[in-house]
Amino acid sequence: MLVRPGATVFAITSGVEAALVAPLRAVAVRGIGLRVLICGAGNTDADIRRRQVGVLATLRAAGVPTVLAPSLAELPQAFSELAAVRRLHVAEGPSS
Repeated sequence: MLVRPGATVFAITSGVEAALVAPLRAVAVRGIGLRVLICGAGNTDADIRRRQVGVLATLRAAGVPTVLAPSLAELPQAFSELAAVRRLHVAEGPSS
């Protein structure tokens, strides 16, 4: 699928895939407004939770608005949080 720069793309993922971060960062670098929701963050498995938090931190450090959602039922709350994270990112300006 070809997505033009300037488009907004939402990715909903578990955040535990090892090869997830590089492709998502590549999308963001191409001028696509990427927003990421890591769903299932309420998982009690410590290793899964650690990987999800690691993906969250890495993507946010790359300037990709990313939030954790405990479950699919809580996606509306996560979308609200994602909008707040995006507003904060825009207010802070691009990273140098």
